[in-house]
Amino acid sequence: MHHLCASWQSALGRLKKSIDVASFIAEPGKVYYFAAEVKVTLTGDYNANIDFGLSQLSDDEGKYRVKAWKLATWNSHQ
Repeated sequence: MHHLCASWQSALGRLKKSIDVASFIAEPGKVYYFAAEVKVTLTGDYNANIDFGLSQLSDDEGKYRVKAWKLATWNSHQ
């Protein structure tokens, strides 16, 4: 079992601890794609609810997003 952890970074103090984790079983030689999504709901009086989450993408969706969005990057820590 492998775990992926991501943190939403913000200059606002209350958002610095917005994290999500995803667990998956990795197979040798296979590529896995994940999306991080942030939903902001304004509640009035300059307040907002922030929902941050990770979701695993299918191979087709992951390949499409990497190709379509030139800003996609990855790092291998070996």
